[in-house]
Amino acid sequence: FVREARAQARLNHPHVVQIHYIGVQEGLWFFAMELVDGESLDASLERRERLPWERTIDVMLDVAKGLAMAHEQGVVHRDIKPSNLLVDRKGVVKIADFGLAKLVREDTKITRDGGIMGTPLYMSPEQGQGEPTDQRSDIYSLGAAFYHLLAGRPPFHADTPVAIVVKHVTKPLPPIRETGV
Repeated sequence: FVREARAQARLNHPHVVQIHYIGVQEGLWFFAMELVDGESLDASLERRERLPWERTIDVMLDVAKGLAMAHEQGVVHRDIKPSNLLVDRKGVVKIADFGLAKLVREDTKITRDGGIMGTPLYMSPEQGQGEPTDQRSDIYSLGAAFYHLLAGRPPFHADTPVAIVVKHVTKPLPPIRETGV
């Protein structure tokens, strides 16, 4: 919790949810963050509403700008997915939930070596194999989220999370034209 707040608080960008204050009250840690008056991109996917492809490109470019700044600050998100991309009422997209963030320049570990963390539907192959991650992992996950937003479904489907991860590791992304988009 404190790690997430500190990682996110380091970032000041229009496309990253801002952390305003980190504190402890009666032994409980908390952080106050920016209120994003809107919803996640996942909410529209759940309603089976897709953004026009032109808007989807603009949204992904804005997320990429926020990620580029995070990467410049040595922060790898490691869980980019539609539910962590919030859109406010003005249409501004912001990256949220840095709970799995990795600080590249620091020797911080939140799992033992070889541990797998992330969301299988959007997980980069190196994450799926428990290998070290860097900025490229976020770029892969951003691409998988982009695919989902355009196609209306994630790039891979399987009956179990492990089977989805195996597909990310062993198969190329299916051509989006095969989805009927």
